Amino acid sequence: MNEIQTPTQQDCSQLVIDLQKEIKKLSDFLENKSFNKKDDVRYFAILYAGQVLDFSNALVILQGKNAVGSQFTIWRSLFEAYARFCFLIDGVQSGENPYGDQLACLNDLLLEAYIDEEKYLNDEECALPDSIKTSELSRVEKEIDRLKKAGATKKSFQKYLQQLAERNAIFKGDTFGWYPKFRIFSGLAHSRITTLQKIYAPKGCALNFPIQQSTTFCAFMFGEAQRFLVGVGSGITLLWDVEEIRREVNQSAD
Repeated sequence: MNEIQTPTQQDCSQLVIDLQKEIKKLSDFLENKSFNKKDDVRYFAILYAGQVLDFSNALVILQGKNAVGSQFTIWRSLFEAYARFCFLIDGVQSGENPYGDQLACLNDLLLEAYIDEEKYLNDEECALPDSIKTSELSRVEKEIDRLKKAGATKKSFQKYLQQLAERNAIFKGDTFGWYPKFRIFSGLAHSRITTLQKIYAPKGCALNFPIQQSTTFCAFMFGEAQRFLVGVGSGITLLWDVEEIRREVNQSAD
């Protein structure tokens, strides 16, 4: 059995370069994608893709600043955006009505977002002016009611990952068994005092700064970020290809 080698600083530097290449590739790819404004699935898929690009860029910038503690937070958010992107377009691979499945997934994601909005609008500590609060709450509550009537259900992030794996989607290899890893990075990202001690622990009487990222964590974060970008590119391609096939079928039927 071969022993797993600990990544070197050179390995990590190359992974950062590789991620920068994938960022440029996906950015150029998305610039050429157009869609009907009424196509909500494509619209939100592009929004998620843009967020994946933003978080990936942030990882690269923070690496240059040796901002280790913040990288954990960014990677966690990057993974959340990627997993929700996968959940949204998973309907392409599932069932007899892919577009209907995608809309169902989109409704679940929208319900989650509107419920969160409702919570902070109702939070007294937000102290929103009554005119704004009343108007916004009315809008949000109407959307929640509409989505629930359409069959949307509120899911936890763990449930999103579980459903992706169970449906054996094209993204299964990227999401199955990932929740424990997500929990690790969540712990590192939540400013736990023990985590701060591990990252910033002083050497003698001086703060350990700037911080050098562990090569193991660095290789993991940048290697997976690169896979996420490739996965987004593949997912967007699949989404557009399916739409082209659907259009051709409809034209033939006419």
